[in-house]
Amino acid sequence: MDKMGGYNEQFEYLLATAMGYYIWDLSICLSDYSNYGIMYLIHGGLGVFGLFVLTSRQLQFYAIPYLLPELSSVFLNIRHLLKYAGKANSLAYEVNFALFLAAFISIRVGFEAYHSYYLALNVYRGDTGDVFYPFAVYFAILGITLTTLNLIWLRQILNAAYYTFFAGSKKKRGGQARKEE
Repeated sequence: MDKMGGYNEQFEYLLATAMGYYIWDLSICLSDYSNYGIMYLIHGGLGVFGLFVLTSRQLQFYAIPYLLPELSSVFLNIRHLLKYAGKANSLAYEVNFALFLAAFISIRVGFEAYHSYYLALNVYRGDTGDVFYPFAVYFAILGITLTTLNLIWLRQILNAAYYTFFAGSKKKRGGQARKEE
């Protein structure tokens, strides 16, 4: 399989759909910058430009490790909906958060980081085949940047997990837990 120059015409339709999602995501980040901040703006901007590169019939294999992590966003959005619906102390909230955490760690921190490393290593070695070299370099930088953002977000998610599963459980038990000093 040609991971650098492989192309599939049917896959192009999926990329067009993903492009629409990323353009929408970027517009939300821009319109509500005070709420989302620079990290989400970087994430959205890298996604839009990355998809422009992918539609050039190059590097389509790497669309999968960079788009698949968006599956964890489904659980994140459900978490926000449950929170806004006043269900932050419900079992559904905890189960959804556990699924979000598992998806984030396995897909974003594991699968995506592995492929980012693999691509960066190939670019460093000059093993890019017929791909326009600046596109390969951009995708290697994209992967490293996304992995870095994911590690920053992982710290925030683990803090939220602690509160969701442990510290927040004091409220559920009616304050019977040991007092913090």
